[in-house]
Amino acid sequence: MESREPLSVDEEVAALSRSADRDSLFMQANLLWPGKTAPLVVRVRNLSAGGMLAEAPVRGVDQGMTVEVELRNVGFVPGRVVWIGEGKF
Repeated sequence: MESREPLSVDEEVAALSRSADRDSLFMQANLLWPGKTAPLVVRVRNLSAGGMLAEAPVRGVDQGMTVEVELRNVGFVPGRVVWIGEGKF
């Protein structure tokens, strides 16, 4: 087991706040990004006012890229990819 430094009170509050404000869910959405004419269907795993976690076996989405996500009952929402890892971004 890996030993870790204990979190400060501010770090613990921030972590709890992030998880409290994020809704875990499973829904499909359409992802549009520059250079592609057809949307890619992605699985949305969690969603908050500050971001989302999407899953898809995709190539061509890069960190820093601007995208649009079409969410059901919401419409198109602009965003920016801040990280990518193992089919998730």
